[in-house]
Amino acid sequence: MNNNLLFNKIFIIHKKQLKDLLVRNKKLIVCFSGIPGSGKTYISKILEKRYKAIRINNDNIRKIIKKLVTGNSEVKTQQRQEILQNYLIWFIQNHKYKNKLIILDSSIDRKYNLINKIASKNNFKVFTIQIKLNKKQAVKRAIKRSGGKEDLNYIGNIRRWIKKIRSSLKKEK
Repeated sequence: MNNNLLFNKIFIIHKKQLKDLLVRNKKLIVCFSGIPGSGKTYISKILEKRYKAIRINNDNIRKIIKKLVTGNSEVKTQQRQEILQNYLIWFIQNHKYKNKLIILDSSIDRKYNLINKIASKNNFKVFTIQIKLNKKQAVKRAIKRSGGKEDLNYIGNIRRWIKKIRSSLKKEK
């Protein structure tokens, strides 16, 4: 399937989830740095409401892509992740609405340089909010979110996520 055709199909579904497209805001992309469960979505929803921004939630886009790109293999999972990243770039480049305040409700850590490059090319400024969370806080939040149950897969990944974020932040400086 042609990427533009696929991105247009994704956008038709995605557009129904977007708010305040016609509000006039300056060109700014707000990004987050933080592990899963650190509060990125919580903060992005507050910012979306307060500033009438366009919040792009990667989890919602992943669901759309999963419906459009069928199959459960590991290759499909990697392909969907690439489609998501390329869709975000396509969205920023093809964004024609009055509202230019975009909140990327996901962690930017691995794609910081790419987003910065695309933003610069399209005359957007980028503002990154770094959310620091230690393992103890992350475990506590994970248990609370799961209704009091420990998610061992999540807990097992916390150290790796924190290490990855620290590593990507060092590369940015």
